[in-house]
Amino acid sequence: MQQRTPSAVYHASTRAYPSHLAPIEYPDGYQVRQVRHNGEMKFAGHAVFISEVLRGEPVGLYQIDEYLWRLYFSMVPLGILDTRTMRMRRIKRRGSNRQQGARGAAPPAPPAG
Repeated sequence: MQQRTPSAVYHASTRAYPSHLAPIEYPDGYQVRQVRHNGEMKFAGHAVFISEVLRGEPVGLYQIDEYLWRLYFSMVPLGILDTRTMRMRRIKRRGSNRQQGARGAAPPAPPAG
């Protein structure tokens, strides 16, 4: 900065930002639940803690077997819900290929069949 103050070198971004973000939508076949003020969602008559960070946001669940549901926030996989225990399990990630999601982008479509 050559001894200049931050205000001397600051300039406003030319990138346009929307005033409101697009709502998150989930494909057919997903169950959608709102995360409550305490970070929980209600599923199958039980309260399941997800995250306080997602308060008020919709999350999508896709059934992957009789007792297991994959949980998404937009395109971001959050974990696996086991309905036998009503507890979340982390999804094991390999390497640094983390899936990044954008608000308003849909999660992966469920597998065909």
